[in-house]
Amino acid sequence: MAGKNSKNTPAAIGIVKSVDFDDRGAVLSFGDSSTLVLDAEPNVRGAERRLKAFHDVYTVVVKADAGDVSAELYGVNHNGEVNRPVPMADALGLWELGVPIRVERAAA
Repeated sequence: MAGKNSKNTPAAIGIVKSVDFDDRGAVLSFGDSSTLVLDAEPNVRGAERRLKAFHDVYTVVVKADAGDVSAELYGVNHNGEVNRPVPMADALGLWELGVPIRVERAAA
């Protein structure tokens, strides 16, 4: 799912402090005044299915640059640590269920 940054510059980086929804989509806010706007709505049912598949889900990492955003789930299942791509809607659903989101710059 593509995302867009409200300032059209490289995305903000860090731990997401809040997520609000408006006519633009999901607005991820950080500790400072920076935001990242994603064109997605939370899929809590999808997130619940992902939580059931893992022993522990400890973070969602959103990798972002000025033109693209993708999400990866980091967790632990019975085979050990895993990280897997997830739809942005599921990542936002995991946020709704209390899983933290961290935003990093995408590798160039």
